[in-house]
Amino acid sequence: MLPRLLPTAALRADLDTTDAPDEASARWLVVATVLARLGQVDAADRAGYAHGCAEAVEPMARELLAWRGPAAPDALAGLVQREVEAMERAAALHLALSALQSLVPLLADDALVRRGHVLAQLGRVARQMGELDAATRYYESARDLAARAHDDELAARAAVGLGVVHGQRGNYPAARDAYRRALAAAPAGSPIARGAHHGLMLAATAAEDYDAAFEHGWQAFVHAHDDAEGRAEMLINLARLCRKVGEYAAALRAFQASLGLTTVRRLQLPALGGAVLAASALGDHATADALSAVAERLAAAGEPAYERACAWIDLASGALTRGARGAAERYVHTARAITIPAGFHELTWQTDDMANALAAAPREHRPTRARTVAPPPPLGAPSSAVIAEIRALPVDDATVDALVGT
Repeated sequence: MLPRLLPTAALRADLDTTDAPDEASARWLVVATVLARLGQVDAADRAGYAHGCAEAVEPMARELLAWRGPAAPDALAGLVQREVEAMERAAALHLALSALQSLVPLLADDALVRRGHVLAQLGRVARQMGELDAATRYYESARDLAARAHDDELAARAAVGLGVVHGQRGNYPAARDAYRRALAAAPAGSPIARGAHHGLMLAATAAEDYDAAFEHGWQAFVHAHDDAEGRAEMLINLARLCRKVGEYAAALRAFQASLGLTTVRRLQLPALGGAVLAASALGDHATADALSAVAERLAAAGEPAYERACAWIDLASGALTRGARGAAERYVHTARAITIPAGFHELTWQTDDMANALAAAPREHRPTRARTVAPPPPLGAPSSAVIAEIRALPVDDATVDALVGT
């Protein structure tokens, strides 16, 4: 597990990365501080201390006043988790980590399911910070609690988390197995089932089973009808799949459509990087250059580490396609400065391949025409139907123009 992080240190660590308003950061600091101090007082005194903090923590006042005995009320724990979700969306990951770390020891010993959900959320925060070993331990602890409590939903949530970590490490067979367990345990049509479909799409793509990938990806997108960020994430992955099978115009459409659905950096970065790749493959250098400039600004600082590294790799690949050697070398160097210390082995291997390609290419090489696109692999009728739906997606031109600054 990760070392306990003091709230003030967490806030300082997040200052350069979060895009949250000052009032939100101030509220989150108070939340994390109250939780940390509750863990420092004697168990018998926690209720009285909680009552005294109620006025300072307005979103949680009622639950703090309802505190009885040494353990945190379940309703309070749920509110803390929702506050942490807001921290995650704003990339205030250190504050999120601090709040959850302080919450765990305040939970009742027999609150197995709540403890498991908090540990699974800790796993997600750690994963977004690039701490994959810690994320694995948190998810495994949540999985063990799910088994003790006989709770399928928690088991599915932990399995999805482990699948994501396995995928980030490049272990796709283990990721596929984890996602299958999650889909079997998750309630039908639930967000967890959607996450399992999402993961199975990624694993099928890695296995080059593109028909299965399109099937699972479209199921995840359809079931995200009430979740704009979920739809954006699925469009990004469907766009990547389109690009992989040579459908670059559909890919660019999906990447641009996703940008109109979210302002979250961890989603904007892959959408921009993917759009650069698709535009570069189509020979649309003007669009690729404009989107590269936006992606550079977003990827230059802070969390999330994995998405930043992927964005720099996408930019490097796009620059290689366009023959922009100097930019490609700079992007590869920047990506490696993230991937090597973080242990993102598969991403590091990708940068190795790019560095070798740059070393082998003539210094004077410049493209004279758009890259020849290889014919796509044969796809079944369901995949073709999904691609047709993607080509017809609406694009919020105003959002894309605002990002580019035109």
